[in-house]
Amino acid sequence: FEIATGGDHRQLEVVLECSDTGGNSWGDPHLVTHDGVAYDFQAQGEMVLSRASGGGFEVQVRQTGGIGGRVSYNKAAAMRVGSDRVGFYLTPPAGGGRMMVNGDAVALADGATFSLPGGGAVSLAEPIYTVTWPGSGSYVRVKFGGSYLNVRVHADAALAGNLVGLMGDFDGDGSNDFQLRDGTPLPSPPSFTELYDCSAGRCFAYDDPGGWIVRDAAESLFDYDIGFGPLDYAPEGGSMYPLAETDLGDYDPALVAWAQGQCVAAGITDPALLEACILDIVVSGDVEMGLGAGDVEAGSAPEPGVEVCDGFDNDLNGAIDDGDVCACIPGNTGLGDYLFCETVVEWAVARTACLAQGLDLAKIQSTAENQAVNAWIFANSYQARWIGLTDEGHEGNWVWADGTLASFFNWGMSQPSGGTLQNPENCVEHVHVDATWNDLPCATLRGFICE
Repeated sequence: FEIATGGDHRQLEVVLECSDTGGNSWGDPHLVTHDGVAYDFQAQGEMVLSRASGGGFEVQVRQTGGIGGRVSYNKAAAMRVGSDRVGFYLTPPAGGGRMMVNGDAVALADGATFSLPGGGAVSLAEPIYTVTWPGSGSYVRVKFGGSYLNVRVHADAALAGNLVGLMGDFDGDGSNDFQLRDGTPLPSPPSFTELYDCSAGRCFAYDDPGGWIVRDAAESLFDYDIGFGPLDYAPEGGSMYPLAETDLGDYDPALVAWAQGQCVAAGITDPALLEACILDIVVSGDVEMGLGAGDVEAGSAPEPGVEVCDGFDNDLNGAIDDGDVCACIPGNTGLGDYLFCETVVEWAVARTACLAQGLDLAKIQSTAENQAVNAWIFANSYQARWIGLTDEGHEGNWVWADGTLASFFNWGMSQPSGGTLQNPENCVEHVHVDATWNDLPCATLRGFICE
């Protein structure tokens, strides 16, 4: 789409990534599989996070024990990127650096990109490294959090159903995400015993030979100090770790309530992520660690795959200003600047597209603003559109996408209806016909407004 203002011609195009297949490992650590199953995984040792059976794609994490023997933290991450081996370390191996490529330290400046010998790339936007695979949409994002790493793994659609490890098989079915190396299934998600206690039966972390711990140096992707190997990071003498299950009920209710306030104030609304945020703050005392859940929910940086027509290779695929595009029309209502986006998508996908532009879904806070937005839509494009209002995860308490409480509403007749238990309505559209608002299931397809 091209818009002309006098002699100034501007073009804005956005690629929407309509299916986010990202798995996550963050905090102490909490995991989300490629198929969206959330669970806590406080094992100790080097673990296979995700691996393609055909080779060329693999991610491992090094988890070390933490507070009270009940939690662990990602201290290093390593990956097979085509023919290359890339690692990131909070404590670099002797003679190394925090980024290692094929055994050699590589110093990367903020904002720079390093081309891997085999065709992939690593870019740095402090404190986040993004690793992209050659000829693929796969990428890994490693965020340095001071005393821990957060690791996001996005697998290309071509790998669907062909992955193994802690993040499951990526076949669209979360019920079969937990399998041992020999294919033996475990419940989804497994219990504490099924995750760690091999004395009671086969377990996901430590089963020999079926668990996902790395025992053999030939399998490891990490760099080591002289004389060290994978077993130096495993539980001592084959013992179980963590020593006991962590439960919020074990902690001072006042502390739990305070931590919950920190998480809610940061805009974390997803129930599983909210619980993870609270747990991290209560156990570690580190508010920033807990708020890492917000990165998982909303994203802390534009995704590779969002291509903007700005003369740069935003999606790091080697081509500039390419891709199938969604036209977003810039519009000024007299009360604010907006992007009115035409492609119909789910509410969460719409928010991802707005965030990729450094914006968010529109936050309409007065009658005048609501009428001005509606007047622009009438003059330019007739379509109901998502705005940033939601009560998902906190039924009846309407907040904007950035976490602030809503104080202005323009509900239509009999709205919000709330939907049904089987089909809840937790996201809000602006209805262009009469400028009223209507709640809908968040998976409904609508255009959207960024601000």
